Amino acid sequence: MTLILRRAFFAALLAVLWSAPAFSCKYCDSPPSSPPATLQPAEPLDLRATPGLLPDELPYLQSLDNGRFVRRGSYLDDAKAADRSAHLLTNAAAQSLLKTRAEAVVSVLREKQKSGLIQDADRKGALLLYWYRAPLLAQADREFLSSLNAASLGKAPAGPAWGEKPPGQLVVAGDADGLAGRFLRQVELAGDAEQKASLQEAVGLVLATPTGRQLADEFSATGAKARISFGAFEGSQVLEVNGKKVLSGTYAVTDTSGETVEILVNQDFLKTDRYFRQSKLAPTLAHELLGHGLETVGAKRAGVLDAYNSYYRDNETNARLVGWTVEAELGGKIHTPLIWSYLKDPEAYHRTLQTTLPYYATTVSPAESRDMLGTLQARLERTNEELAATPQAIAQAQGWRPVIEHFVTVHKMDRGSFRSVTEKIDLVSQKSLPARGEALKGIAARLEANIKSFAGPSGGPRLQDMQGQFSRDFFAQEEARVQARRARLEELVRGRSCETVSPPPPGQVSWDELKKMRQDDQKAQPGHWKT
Repeated sequence: MTLILRRAFFAALLAVLWSAPAFSCKYCDSPPSSPPATLQPAEPLDLRATPGLLPDELPYLQSLDNGRFVRRGSYLDDAKAADRSAHLLTNAAAQSLLKTRAEAVVSVLREKQKSGLIQDADRKGALLLYWYRAPLLAQADREFLSSLNAASLGKAPAGPAWGEKPPGQLVVAGDADGLAGRFLRQVELAGDAEQKASLQEAVGLVLATPTGRQLADEFSATGAKARISFGAFEGSQVLEVNGKKVLSGTYAVTDTSGETVEILVNQDFLKTDRYFRQSKLAPTLAHELLGHGLETVGAKRAGVLDAYNSYYRDNETNARLVGWTVEAELGGKIHTPLIWSYLKDPEAYHRTLQTTLPYYATTVSPAESRDMLGTLQARLERTNEELAATPQAIAQAQGWRPVIEHFVTVHKMDRGSFRSVTEKIDLVSQKSLPARGEALKGIAARLEANIKSFAGPSGGPRLQDMQGQFSRDFFAQEEARVQARRARLEELVRGRSCETVSPPPPGQVSWDELKKMRQDDQKAQPGHWKT
């Protein structure tokens, strides 16, 4: 092409570009600060929406049609859209594409199974696909995916991304041994239609895991009865964190004083976002029924119920390990940071637990029970120290407000980019820490009452009875169970990390980033900061 022709070509191209009609996109011009709770088919696919895309789905979408879909913030831009005013990939279009991909993955897995090349990673991928994409697949494909895992999977939860409702009744795919039926003949799910549907879905997920099925089978073998219902909890709050409604407070409690194991679940679960409820309710039921409930049946039969329920610290540890293991075995994201705190340092975890709720403050290990008064007195001193430090902790949380203001006024940063950390400051300083202060007062009162009781005339015989129960074989076996479950959990979470249920939207400054920003700025311009 000659120089004259090239100039003519580019002049014509510029003329076309400058004359192209302008369009406005509300999502590009003014992106929402948080994703919608439910996605409508005609709306654009929001990559922040929980639970979002599976690990390999975003690269798959971006690879289609020679890079047709390009990520633009929280959306995918369809570069070949006929109408540029509607250029973002919609939920309906994404659903169709993901259906095609899911069917292709199933086909590959079938071939691997035939040739005997199925690996653990394939089974994990099949679990995720079954859990999140089952509504897109034919029944035969769903049954095939469930067959790839050692434990029969429960009914796949309805995909939150497409706004489907929970199943009306519990169905367990491939339940050849009839475990679900046997289990539910002993476990009553109480409440209205909505409450029962939520409990049924959660039970289905528990039975989707190897640990859930093993312990449900053990519970069935005991012949024990249980009842699960929803109820109100004092101090419970449904908080909106980064656009997601989450539950703050006690999730559930178990009463094993009667013939029936009674589990009361916080009714505020029903007010939270669906994904939060899905990811938290199943592990909670496993914790309460297959952790506390099942072990209490054994403690009753061993004649050590008082020591186990009233004073044994690993009563709670065992229950948490059961719930955490079920959460990890479900194959989705893990949202419980305490898992890593416990695995890193179990003793530090126990010390933290002792200043969380009054009950935990008076639970001990068998070794600690030998000096019960000394143990409780040391905890009372630490509780009072933490209570006295609560106002300072609130002030420290509030102290981040001037830091944010510095970056807004001095460095001209957008105030809106600090919205997430500002919400966190409000939550910690106005709700979490004041509530913790009240909890510490209750803990101190319980410790004082127990110290007084054990130091009184009846204290000696009670201590002897507790120490006698702790010396029985049941507790040695319980310690071994806890260690085995810890090892299993370590294996499950190796290489994985905790992910928040409600991550900050894109463009928001995180806590770690804010801390580093202050540290770097203090080094660069120390005169701007008070020491």
